[in-house]
Amino acid sequence: MNTLKSSSENIHFPVMLDEVIKICSPNKGGIFVDCTFGGGGYSKKLLEFPKTKVIALDRDQYVLYLSEKIKKKYSTRFNSIDKEYHFLEASKFINRWDELLKKTRFLFGDNHTIADWCIWPFVRQFKIACESQKKIKFFQPTMQKWLEYFENHKNFTDLMYKYSLWEPSSKTNYFPIN
Repeated sequence: MNTLKSSSENIHFPVMLDEVIKICSPNKGGIFVDCTFGGGGYSKKLLEFPKTKVIALDRDQYVLYLSEKIKKKYSTRFNSIDKEYHFLEASKFINRWDELLKKTRFLFGDNHTIADWCIWPFVRQFKIACESQKKIKFFQPTMQKWLEYFENHKNFTDLMYKYSLWEPSSKTNYFPIN
């Protein structure tokens, strides 16, 4: 039987961390929204760059209280508790991406790129968080259409497959699972 667990009950390994960091270019500084805080892997990596600030979101509110260790280390550059602040800051990013999507079908042109594939899970997590908090009208139609492309993509199920926690004795998994 599957039971819902707090995401803090499992060790979290950030997926495609190097690729996300490369696309985000935190060496230039900036404000970053980690929409899937989980174990804080993306946030911690982004905060290694001195001119960055991170806003952490997660639908599992318990996880955000675990972020206090990061808050102590990066007190002026990390915020994880104020929900309304997070919603407004994340909305700024979503709106910037929406402006790009008003000009082209995907973020950087008429064909999807690695950037689209890396960003849509975060946008989807933002959508899930907004729905769980009963927020409405959090996306413009262009952003909704872009996200639906990925949610309806033939590879969606494989990409969103929930693997068991990896152990050194675990069988090797290859992607995609089929």
